[in-house]
Amino acid sequence: MIDLENLLEIHDTVVRYENALDGIRDMNTLYSIIDTQKQGWYNGIDSILWISYSVCGGHIFSDGNKRTSFLVLKTLEEQGYKLDTEKLADLILDLATKTMTREEFFYKAHLYII
Repeated sequence: MIDLENLLEIHDTVVRYENALDGIRDMNTLYSIIDTQKQGWYNGIDSILWISYSVCGGHIFSDGNKRTSFLVLKTLEEQGYKLDTEKLADLILDLATKTMTREEFFYKAHLYII
């Protein structure tokens, strides 16, 4: 599970190393994303997918949403999962540029997480 502090640390990494703009566009939505996860709507991999989907699709930060979303997915490696990072990166780009439902994103992402 990723809490608010973890998510902000991930985004801070993007800001520092990728020269992205710092800032949160919508703090209430950010709290809502984390609260939805805490309420148990999503567990395990789906909890991480929810955060990734919401950050990228919701443009929560001033900059670096796609990169933050991708790094959120990369946290699954710390839990022992193997990721097809190229396919997941493409999926994040598709999410950012197309209308994709949460269900579509979750389904496709599960194909690239082993």
